Amino acid sequence: MTSPYFVADAANVTVLRSVASTAFGKYDLQVPEGIDLEDVHDFAAPGNELGYVAGLSGERVGGMMRRFVRADVSVTAADESDPSWVPDSNVDQVLREAEQRVSGDFFLESDITLAGLGPWTPFVDFQVGDTANVEIWGRVVQLPVTRIEPVVSDHSVVDFRVHVGGQLVSDEDARLAENEIIRRALVEDRRDLAGLKSQVSKAVESAESAKSTADSALEAAGDTRAYVDDQLADVRSSIADSGVYLENVKAYVAEGRQHAESAAAMAQQAGEMATQAEQIYANMDPLRDDVESIHAEVSRLGLLAAGHAQQAAEEAALGKTYVESAKAYAQQALEQAQAGEQHVADAGVQATAAQEYASRAQKLVGDAQAVLDGTNADAQAAKKALEDAGKLLNDVDGKGTSLPEALAQVVTMHQEVLETHTDILDAHRDVLEKHGQAIRWAAMAAARAAVAAQSASQAAQDALRASAEAARAADDAATAAGHANRAAEENAAAIVTLGQADEKLKEADRKLQAQIDETRKAGELLAQAVKILAAGVAANSAASQSALLAADENRKANAATNLAVETLTEVQKETSRQATTAEKVAQDAKAASDAATKAVNAQKATVNDTNDLARLTHFRRTRVFIYERASDSQSETGVKLPWDDRTTALTFDVDSSGAIFKWDGAWEGYIKVTAMSASSRLGINVFDVLGFTTGKFELWDKISSEWIERYVIEIFPLWPDKATKNRFYQRGLTGLK
Repeated sequence: MTSPYFVADAANVTVLRSVASTAFGKYDLQVPEGIDLEDVHDFAAPGNELGYVAGLSGERVGGMMRRFVRADVSVTAADESDPSWVPDSNVDQVLREAEQRVSGDFFLESDITLAGLGPWTPFVDFQVGDTANVEIWGRVVQLPVTRIEPVVSDHSVVDFRVHVGGQLVSDEDARLAENEIIRRALVEDRRDLAGLKSQVSKAVESAESAKSTADSALEAAGDTRAYVDDQLADVRSSIADSGVYLENVKAYVAEGRQHAESAAAMAQQAGEMATQAEQIYANMDPLRDDVESIHAEVSRLGLLAAGHAQQAAEEAALGKTYVESAKAYAQQALEQAQAGEQHVADAGVQATAAQEYASRAQKLVGDAQAVLDGTNADAQAAKKALEDAGKLLNDVDGKGTSLPEALAQVVTMHQEVLETHTDILDAHRDVLEKHGQAIRWAAMAAARAAVAAQSASQAAQDALRASAEAARAADDAATAAGHANRAAEENAAAIVTLGQADEKLKEADRKLQAQIDETRKAGELLAQAVKILAAGVAANSAASQSALLAADENRKANAATNLAVETLTEVQKETSRQATTAEKVAQDAKAASDAATKAVNAQKATVNDTNDLARLTHFRRTRVFIYERASDSQSETGVKLPWDDRTTALTFDVDSSGAIFKWDGAWEGYIKVTAMSASSRLGINVFDVLGFTTGKFELWDKISSEWIERYVIEIFPLWPDKATKNRFYQRGLTGLK
C-alpha cells in the first residue's frame, strides 16, 4: 500500500524532560543444573525473589523524592562442567534502555488541514496509526498519523484536521532489544536443532531397527499363533472329553445316590421290622411264663393224681387184705352157704383184677411223670434258646455281631425252640394219653372193686343169712368196701385233678399255639427284614458300583483336564515368550517413535517459540500518543488509541477538568501520562494495567491552576493476551516476564 503524502503548513517540536534517575526490578538468576538458588543467596522469607536497584545517571531527578522506573533483568550463570550451557546477561542492555527511556527527548508534530492533505481522504485512504510522508520546511519526514478530527471551516463544510507526529516513528532501542532477544533465541534454537538433528537421526535408526525387529516378531507371532491354534484345538478336544466324562460322573453319582437312598430306606424298614419282631418276642415272654406256670400246675396236678392213685392202690391193697380175711371167714362159712362162697370167690377175682388195674395205673402215672420230667427239660432248653436269641438281638447295636448274623442265629434258635415246643406238645399228648389210660385202668379197677364189693356184700348177706360165723367176714368185707369206696373217691379226685390238668394242658397248648403264631410272625418279619437287608446290600453294592464307575469317569475327566492344563501351560509359556519379545519390540519401537516425535515436537516448539518471540517483541514496542487541546473549554469523549492492527488499546475522555483513561482488560502493561500546560509545566502519572481486567484511571488535578493543553500518553505493553502469557510462562523462556 502506498504511503500518503502530506504538506505541513508549520511544525512544532516538543521537548521532554528526564522523568527518573533510578531503576529497580527483578533479578532473575538462572543457575546450572544440580545447584539450588537458595545455596547461593539467603532469602529473608519463603517466596521472596531476588531484586536490584541501580542508578541511571549522575544527576538525581524528582526533587526531594527519588523517581524510579522498573526494568527487570536476567542473568544465566556459567557452568564449566557443561559446554552446552551458555552464560548470558542482559543487565547492561536493560539499564541502558531504561536510561534512554527516562531521559529527555523531542518529538516533531504538525496539524495538516484539508489543503495539505491533497487527494488523500481521511478514513478512506489512511487511518489513525498509519505512517505518512510529510513535507516540512522543504524536507520529507515520516510521521505517524496520531489523530483525525472532522471540523467545519470557513471554506468547507466537510473538513478535516489531521495531526501527525507527537510520538516516535521508530524505537531503535526497542528494535535492537527485540533483535537481541531473537538472536539469542535463534542461537539457542540452532544449538537445540543441532542436537535434535542427531536425535532425529538416532530416532530414525532406532525406528528402522524397531521395524526390522517388529517384522521378525510379527513372523514369530504368526508361527506362535499357528502353534497356539493347534494346542487350543487339543485343549478344546480335551475339555469336550472332560465334559462328557463329567456328565457320566454326574449320572453315576445320581444313580449311586438313588441306590444309597433306597438302601437307607430299606435298612430303616428292616430296623422297624426287627423292632416289631423284638416287640413280638418281648410280648411272648408273658406267654412263655404262662406256659411254664401251666406246665408247673400240670406237674403238680399230675403228682396230685399220682398221690390219689397211690392212695387208691394202698386202699385197694388194704381192701385186699380185708377181702382175704373175709375170704377166710367166707371159706369157713362156705360150708354153710354155697351162694356166699361163690360170691366171695367172685369178689376175690374182682379184687385181684382191681389190684392189677391199680398197678397198671400206677405204672402209667410213673411213665407220665417221666415224660413230664423230659418235657420240663425241653422247656428249660427252649427258654435258654429264647434267652440266647434275646441276647443276640441285644448285641446287634454295635457290640460285635452284625445284624444279618444275629438274625440268622435268632432264626436258627427259634427253629430249635419251635422243634422243642413240638416235642413238648408231643410229650404232653403222650402224658394225656397215659393219664387217660391210667384213668381208664383206675376206673376199671374201681369197677372191679365195686363188683367185688357187690359180690362180697352179696356173699356177706348170704353169709349172714347163712351163718352168724360170717359176721366177722361181713365186717371185714364192709371195711374192705369202705376202703374201696375211699379208693373210688380218690380215683374220682384223681380223675378231676387229671381233668384240670387236661384243661391246663389245653390252655398251655393254646398259648403255645399263640406263641408259635407270634413266633411265626416274628420269623416272617425277620425274613422280610433279611430280604430288605439283602436288597439294601444289593443297593449298596449298586451304589458302590456306581461310585466306582463315577470315580473311573472322574479319573478320565481329571486326566483330560490335566492334559488341557498342561497344553494351556505350554501355550501360555510360548505366548508369554512371544509377548515378551513383542513387548520389547513394541517398547523399542515406542522409544524410537517417542524420540522421533520428541525431536519433531522440539523442532516445532523451537520454531513456534521463535515466532512467538518475534511477535511478542514486536508487540512490546512502546507506543507514544500526544493529544492537544486548543482551549480549556474544549472537550472530547471516546478518543481511541489504536494498536498496530487498529484494534483499540486505550480510550480516554477529556474535558476542562481533566481526563479519564479506560482499558478493556485484554492486555497487560503500564501507562505513563505526561500532562503539559501552556507554560511547559509538567505533571507525570504512571499506572499499571495488570490482571487482564477492565479498569480506568482518572486525572483531575490541574497544574498551578493552569489548564492542560497537551497530554503525552506512553503505553508500555507486556502481554497481548492472557493465553500468550501463560504459554510463555509454561515454556519457561528466559528473559520474558
